[in-house]
Amino acid sequence: MAARTSDLASRATSRAALKNDFNAIRIVATARAFSPAPGKGAFGAALPRFFGPDSLARRDAVLAQWGAASPLALLPTHLASLRLLRGLAFDWGEQDQFRHIPAACRMLDVQLSAYGIPHSAESYEGNHGSRIMGRDGRIYQKLLPFFNQHLQF
Repeated sequence: MAARTSDLASRATSRAALKNDFNAIRIVATARAFSPAPGKGAFGAALPRFFGPDSLARRDAVLAQWGAASPLALLPTHLASLRLLRGLAFDWGEQDQFRHIPAACRMLDVQLSAYGIPHSAESYEGNHGSRIMGRDGRIYQKLLPFFNQHLQF
């Protein structure tokens, strides 16, 4: 049986050991952003899981760091900066394979509205990578027009 992604990220001792596994790379990248530990471990970050004596175990302190660094947790302390933005938009697929994303995006939409932060939030039928590229894709139909409307060069 192949190692689970969380096992691969926790076992890896180099970038090459991640074997181009998207989910293992995603876990390491998130750890580097949310729980950096320069000079420690293979990736300079604290991973949320480690191998105990006989099984994979959680690091609750690291998971707490990740939660504290989430947009939902940081929102109340960044209201003034958010109000200065010329535009804020996000979307999510209702069938996203990363199951926390739809719920977190809906919560972020509600909180931004409650704080009176102008924004656009939109869900679409599909998963994390649905309908992104091509003439009918979200980059061409949503992202580029948003940038054209809100960015000044």
